[in-house]
Amino acid sequence: VEVTSRAGRVVGSLQYGADALIHARDSGRNAVRHALSALGSAQVVENHLDVDARASISRQTLSAFGTQPAGTGLADDNTTDVATFAISPSLRFGLGPGAGGRASVEWTRTRASSTDAGDADGYSAELAAGGRRGIFAWSLDASRVVDDFRAGRDTTQDEAVATASVAPWREVAFLLRAGWEANDVLGEGRVSDSFRGAGITVQPHDTLRATFQRD
Repeated sequence: VEVTSRAGRVVGSLQYGADALIHARDSGRNAVRHALSALGSAQVVENHLDVDARASISRQTLSAFGTQPAGTGLADDNTTDVATFAISPSLRFGLGPGAGGRASVEWTRTRASSTDAGDADGYSAELAAGGRRGIFAWSLDASRVVDDFRAGRDTTQDEAVATASVAPWREVAFLLRAGWEANDVLGEGRVSDSFRGAGITVQPHDTLRATFQRD
């Protein structure tokens, strides 16, 4: 089954298929394999608020060390159906003349049919803002990513970067930037670090640009 929409404020596509496995001598092994790929985007408030969503169901391998599927579509103990769903609203906003930004959040859920080893909920938030006035420009980017594993621990990653630049000539811009990041991915407590840097961007042509930067 395939459905596609490319017009109006709601666009997207959906593809779905199913395979039935029937065993004449062992009905207990009968199964239905689902395959789903769906993407959608809705413009809730024109030029301001959008909502994106995606969903999928696919057959995936449980372990790289187990028996690998032979591609026959038959049932085996080392594969399982994995379903993923995500939804992400985003907001675009203005910050005065020559400045604006975008904020977005995303929630993701992943579930497997026969194991909880890969089951997880994910949350993320991003903020990007910037502007330009004359030869001066600035930008701010911040993000947080949280992964909540049902069979393991939660992890959190945070990052923020601020950049200011000045372009005294059309082809050359000097920039300063500072940032901070923190995470607990390694499982040894939360660690954080900050950095500062400077750089120069040279753009002799519209299709050619080089940036030299040191933090």
